[in-house]
Amino acid sequence: MKRPHIILLFFLIANLHCFALDHIILRNGQAFDVKLHQITDEAVSYSLNGDNDAAIESIPSKDVYMVYIEKQGNVYMTPDGKRITGEDKRVDRKKFDAIYLVSGHEIGAKNIKVTEDAIIYTPIKKGGILSNILGSSNSGGRRAFSNQEVFMIRYKSGMTDVITPFDIVDEPEEEVKDIKKEDPQYVIFYHSVKKGQSLKKIAELYNATVTQIIEWNGLPKNTPPTAPLTAGKQLTIYLPK
Repeated sequence: MKRPHIILLFFLIANLHCFALDHIILRNGQAFDVKLHQITDEAVSYSLNGDNDAAIESIPSKDVYMVYIEKQGNVYMTPDGKRITGEDKRVDRKKFDAIYLVSGHEIGAKNIKVTEDAIIYTPIKKGGILSNILGSSNSGGRRAFSNQEVFMIRYKSGMTDVITPFDIVDEPEEEVKDIKKEDPQYVIFYHSVKKGQSLKKIAELYNATVTQIIEWNGLPKNTPPTAPLTAGKQLTIYLPK
């Protein structure tokens, strides 16, 4: 008698897994769910439907504002393709609006008001703690960013509003074609630093070098290999396929 319930449970779990997707936001404001395969300084490789067997497409890293890796976190891309680790969890897009900063941050918000000079909003709690990047103070608990600080607003309705567009530098078509032919050789992994862990310990854990981890995450080159890192910090790791 309980078998139908068991079948239904497996069906729901399978569907939840199917909907667990990564996400890309481009520097022109376009955004879509994907399955990420590889990130390099030159390109971001992905499949559109989240199927590992689907055709892999690529887009130049310079055209990407942010990638979100499911259950891992946000990664922001600089114009030269460097990666900056961001929030470990996205703002719930069904419940709240989100403000994306030019500097690379996702801010949960509500009651957003766009004026000629500023974006005024009420911050939301995220993980029980208010974001430490809130903008300047306003009356009644309201906060504000200047228009020049805000790249885009994503409303929970699904609409996006690009406030300060990025300048996109076009590349020759031939170079883009070469990027699309690349076969990703690595998979992306995010390591959440545990208390007392150092670069040396993490490098040994993933059979990588301290220098590689520093380069992958844009850390200062003089970071002591044995010095404990901040617990909870997210590090990008590239594992060979």
